[in-house]
Amino acid sequence: MNCSRVLQVLAASCLLAGGVQAAELSVIDFGAASDDGKSDVAAFVAAVEQAQPGDCVLVPAGTFAFDAQVALKTGVAVRGMGGDATRLVHIGEKSHCFFRITKVEDVEVSHLGIDGCNHPKSQQGIVASQCERVYLHHLIIENFVDTGAFGPHGILCSRASNTTISDNVIRNMAPDDPWGAGMRLGEPCSGNLIERNHIHNTGRGGIFTNNGSGDAIIRENVITGSHGI
Repeated sequence: MNCSRVLQVLAASCLLAGGVQAAELSVIDFGAASDDGKSDVAAFVAAVEQAQPGDCVLVPAGTFAFDAQVALKTGVAVRGMGGDATRLVHIGEKSHCFFRITKVEDVEVSHLGIDGCNHPKSQQGIVASQCERVYLHHLIIENFVDTGAFGPHGILCSRASNTTISDNVIRNMAPDDPWGAGMRLGEPCSGNLIERNHIHNTGRGGIFTNNGSGDAIIRENVITGSHGI
């Protein structure tokens, strides 16, 4: 499948309510180049900055390198071609997560693979804080190790409400680290839905909700290989 066709397939899923097509922005058009081992963060940041509420930032198949985090903004979706097809990998010696979602609402991240590459500077997969109505789904988040700090977590939320985390695979989250975990709702989170996730091989466990995080629905998740260190 050529790149043009890939982007057409991705764009077809980017629709606003009522059937009105949103704008789609490919990271390729902002300078991203897959499979070259060079950082693509600037291209992702530029695409997100140009996107307006309701728009989709599209990421075609390939491997894209992250040496810093990408901050997302209200109303913007980031979508790939699937966790095995579109991979984001850690490079460099700077500590960072992959996506940071802070003080925003109505954000979506989906159909991507996030690979910490077993590097101690890869701090977390996705960090969501002080946000509402975030939708994280059909992601593969894997291969994180002891960072010397809190975590790592595949998904780490705090002060997040009405967020859905579903249909993700999270695996190999620092199995030798007492803080390695699949996901955590830190206090105070409320009204969140966590369902149909598969979590395997973690140092501490699969899904955590801190004291002060209530009104959560957690169902139909499969968790194996929690070492409980």
